[in-house]
Parts: sequence; C-alpha cells; structure tokens
Amino acid sequence: SRLLLYMLVYRDKTLTTEDISNAIWTGNEEIDNPSGALKNLMYRLRKNLAKYFGGEEFILTNRGSYQWNPKVDVVLDTEEFEHLVKSAKQENVEEKAVIKYEQALGLYQGDFMGKLTDMYWVLTLSTYYHSLYLSAVKELAEIYLDQERYESLENLCTEALKSECADEELYTYQIRARIGCGKTKLAMDSYEKTKKILEKELGVRATPLLDSVYLELMSVPKGKT
Repeated sequence: SRLLLYMLVYRDKTLTTEDISNAIWTGNEEIDNPSGALKNLMYRLRKNLAKYFGGEEFILTNRGSYQWNPKVDVVLDTEEFEHLVKSAKQENVEEKAVIKYEQALGLYQGDFMGKLTDMYWVLTLSTYYHSLYLSAVKELAEIYLDQERYESLENLCTEALKSECADEELYTYQIRARIGCGKTKLAMDSYEKTKKILEKELGVRATPLLDSVYLELMSVPKGKT
C-alpha cells in the first residue's frame, strides 16, 4: 500500500497528518475528509501488520502525527543498494569495489515503485536510484575494461542497455567489450546501431566518443569476427 511504503521510507521521521495526506493522495484524488480517511487507512494498515507479523506496535501515534516504531528494525533493498554503491565508490581496493558493485546491481530490480510514480516523492526517489544505478554500471564497466574482463563487460552493458537504450557511453563500453572478445562483426553492428540512435534521439551523426571507438574498430586486424 502507498501508506505502508511511505511509512517505511520515512520511518526515521515524525510525520504529520498533512505530510502523509499530501504524499499518498495525488492532486487528482478528491478526499473530503483527509484526516478521517487517513485514520481509517491507518487502522486497516495496523490490523494487517498485526495479522501477518504479530502484535508488535509497528506505528506510533502522537498528537496529530504518526511514526514508524524505531524499535522495529527494517532493512529496505533500496537502502542496501544505495549503501553498497556509495561504499564501492569509496573503496580503495579495486576487487572489493567490484564485489560491492556487483552485489548492488544484483539488488537493482528496475525503477523504484514504477507503478506509483504519479506521487512526487516516489518519482524523486525513482530518479535518484536510477541515476545511482547508471553511475554504478559505468564505474564497474570502467574497472572491467581496465582488467580486460570483456565478457563480464559485455554482459553488464547488454543488461543495462535494456533500460538505457540511448546511452552512448554504455554502447561504447559494449563495443569495446565485443572488440576485446573478438566479436568484431557484433561490435560493428553495435556501432551502426548507436549512430542511428544518436541521430534519432539527439540529432547528431557522430561524437568524439563514438569516433574514438570507431578508430579502435578499424584497427582490429582483418579476418577477426
């Protein structure tokens, strides 16, 4: 439910009735009595939590406000993902960074609550986590390239391009991975596809980044496939 999600994401805050009402109901929904409607929703949520997780008091009520009970520990995948990415970025040992990036990307399941992005706070978080995901992919791609782990690099880029189909940097990494794997024809296919996408999406036929990878392609000895 929207209410449960909001209470969990902002569990370290004391939330007023107004905070919660503004967060869980969009401008298109007309609620005659937000305070009363919220009380009913909160009652049902507490009842369901008690039914499935026992009699613990999960949500505390104060005068005009609510808060998730600090004594009830919660670990969200999104927060673990964020922690791993930030930790990987600060890691001095490259292999440890790789492990953390790989663990983080294993947790990423696509856009945060994609069906609820009509709520401003969900959209904000979704944009933030997606940006974090993309930066993690590119940081890991750079390490794979440096270590000449071309198969891992190709798999990483191919997966990321499913949701980032117009990202020039990811295509460049994919092309370089395929060159490294000896897949010259596939690398050329990726190059031609990237050119078409850039022209369609950005109105440009070539960029310095794409030109540099084309030179790499042209320097591959003939006869390699």
